[in-house]
Amino acid sequence: MEETITQKRICSICEIPIAENFCSRCGQKFTPKPTSTLSLIVDFFSNFFSLEKSGFATILKILKNPKPIVENYYSGYKNYYASPGKILLYGIGVVALHVNFVDEKILGLSLNLDNLNKQYSFWLALLPFLLFASYLSFIRIEKSFSKHLISLIYIATPWFMVITILNDLIFLVWDKEFNVWPLILYIILVFFWNSRVFTSKNKKWFVLWNTIIQLAVFMGIIGIIVLTTNQYINN
Repeated sequence: MEETITQKRICSICEIPIAENFCSRCGQKFTPKPTSTLSLIVDFFSNFFSLEKSGFATILKILKNPKPIVENYYSGYKNYYASPGKILLYGIGVVALHVNFVDEKILGLSLNLDNLNKQYSFWLALLPFLLFASYLSFIRIEKSFSKHLISLIYIATPWFMVITILNDLIFLVWDKEFNVWPLILYIILVFFWNSRVFTSKNKKWFVLWNTIIQLAVFMGIIGIIVLTTNQYINN
């Protein structure tokens, strides 16, 4: 009887026997009973509110301490915490809701990129500058471009969601607009949390200094682009 059950437990993806409840190759879970409506609902809520695996739980962990999440994904461990791509999708969704129901400005910015939806244009307009500021600031510590990208996506997205939601609530309830201040707060928090990733544990007091360096590099990049653009227009 035991052999018969084992033979039926064949992974539908890898087509290899499943010894227990998970495929040893792809990690797919197997349950012997067909999925019922009740089990579907239970599965949805358990994944959404899971303290370990859901995107919501990953976001809370990033806001608390981003370094373990970034190190874990960069080191090749996946499918336990939500991936950077999944977290970014949440951020894109928040932008879409904000633009459609609250305001066309995103953190005080008016973005009108040709043939591109605003939920994507925000990230394409800001994320590269944050990324290069991080890379140039910490190149002496971490030269891997991919790790900076992982860190910035993981950190920039949750803080964007938090600040945008709070700003929208204030705007809708008290009809108060802060203009560019949410953007300034956002950039400072992103660089501070990013410093927590790339600053060693025995030099925690360096976090603030590294935040200032990133802000200076970021402003330098923006300044160079503005000056170059003005020269090009004048010529």
